[in-house]
Amino acid sequence: MFYKAFVEAYNAVVEKNEHFRTKWKEELESDDVLIKVTAKRFIGIFKDATIIEEFDVVLFFKVVEKIIALNEGFLIVSLLDGTEIEIE
Repeated sequence: MFYKAFVEAYNAVVEKNEHFRTKWKEELESDDVLIKVTAKRFIGIFKDATIIEEFDVVLFFKVVEKIIALNEGFLIVSLLDGTEIEIE
């Protein structure tokens, strides 16, 4: 279940790459060094990213902070850049 949630969340970021790339570029101007470093890493990770079909443990640890299971059968995948993606 968590593997599938990661794949869906990762693919959602890939599909909305322009939106996220704009967000990360803005974050490069932040005074917070951690935000700047994370934005730079995410730009690099998703630069040539394509849709994935299977769980990739290396990508998982590069982008995921935590996964929260909700009572309603939903999961929230929290990425290291602060993005939260809800998965059913």
